[in-house]
Amino acid sequence: MTFEETRELLKELREARRYAIQVQRDIQSIRENIDALQSPLGKDTAGGGQAGSVVERIVVRLVAKQEDLARALEAVMDTEDKLEAAIKTLTAREREIIVGYYMRDRTHYQLARECGYEERQVYRIKKQAIWKISKKV
Repeated sequence: MTFEETRELLKELREARRYAIQVQRDIQSIRENIDALQSPLGKDTAGGGQAGSVVERIVVRLVAKQEDLARALEAVMDTEDKLEAAIKTLTAREREIIVGYYMRDRTHYQLARECGYEERQVYRIKKQAIWKISKKV
């Protein structure tokens, strides 16, 4: 795998993780809406037969979001599986930077502060680690 392909794979992993987190938030919001609609007040204000249809529509949305989450999580796990062995071969410092940047969504600045490096060192370490990963994947 080339350096660019490896970098793109790591970016895809980061985006898939972000998407999975957003879907989880959406599901939680939908669940809260269902709870509100199923409460006695929600049933009274929605009016007889309409409450069921509103709840049914929300449940359909919830199921669709859960399916989206399952697909997103599967994509994350597939990508992580591809990269796991290669990431284990990195030094602790390189692993810290790669995992922090691509999997924990830290910025270069945050990583530099957390690890006690200069920001340009983080860029260099990340680039070096991507090269190593590209040779292993």
